[in-house]
Amino acid sequence: MKTRIYPSPEATPAFLERAQFERSVNRKLWAGGGLCGAVALGSLALAFLALARPTPVIAFDAKSRPIVFEDTVTPRLKLTHDRVEGFVEVFLSKLSLVDSHDLEEDLKEATDLMSERLRKVFLADSKEIERRGRVEQLNLKARFEQLDIHVADFDPDDLNARLYVAAYGAVVLSPKVHGFGDEPAVEQEDVQYYYAQVVVDRVRLGRMSPSSNPCGLQVDHVKTWWFDSAEDLEVHRLKERK
Repeated sequence: MKTRIYPSPEATPAFLERAQFERSVNRKLWAGGGLCGAVALGSLALAFLALARPTPVIAFDAKSRPIVFEDTVTPRLKLTHDRVEGFVEVFLSKLSLVDSHDLEEDLKEATDLMSERLRKVFLADSKEIERRGRVEQLNLKARFEQLDIHVADFDPDDLNARLYVAAYGAVVLSPKVHGFGDEPAVEQEDVQYYYAQVVVDRVRLGRMSPSSNPCGLQVDHVKTWWFDSAEDLEVHRLKERK
């Protein structure tokens, strides 16, 4: 004789318990997914807000006290003489100053500051290639002893304004360390005199990577002259002013 056990009428059938368990798990999964999605969206929103805010710039006054500039948008949109002069000085130091051991790096940094048109012309110039080949064997380095930069008047609010700049001064050629590579071309410091004409344009959006040129400016024309004496430089400078 077999004994049969009948479930109580109040007991939940097994298949219903399984369905309730699955629904409970699904609700928890949806809640977890929704929470992760909200966190991701919040992170993206914070990232966009951080990018939209101007990056603080820290400078130092004459007493080495930090000065914080939170408005970095206005200087980028509005040109000043100081900004143009600083850009031209960096460009000319990379273009014209000799460092026999860093020629390739200096050339790249100089061409990064040129317009696409000038870069193509410059890199195709056989005389410039020959000059740099000779400089590489000179075992020299140079520095500006004096550099005066004059920027012609311009409208700082004109985004299409071309900037005309004249720079001149004295360049000191010094021998690199003896015993490394070829012997220096000079045994002691030598002074030469330098004049440059530079035409600067604003960088158009999308034309140049900010990482290679964060200045927002580019050189579209440059011409340089070298002189053996300050008197020859002064004669040329006066001639250019006419």
